[in-house]
Amino acid sequence: KGLARLMVAVGAADVSFGEALKSVANVTGLPLKDLIRTTSLNQAVSLGIHNIGRIEPGYKAEFVQLDDELNVVKTF
Repeated sequence: KGLARLMVAVGAADVSFGEALKSVANVTGLPLKDLIRTTSLNQAVSLGIHNIGRIEPGYKAEFVQLDDELNVVKTF
């Protein structure tokens, strides 16, 4: 199950989304393309929300643009 159970959660005011994602990448060694699921679909599934977390018809979507250091540049 591995990746399907991994989640990136940011709850502390002094930890940014990008920092949390970088930490998970460093600990797991997983590439960013695989870690994207840990920031979207996995949380939705754990909360029982079935219309977010994927880029597919019928799903609501929000996008986050990151720079090379995984800092949030823009959300839309």
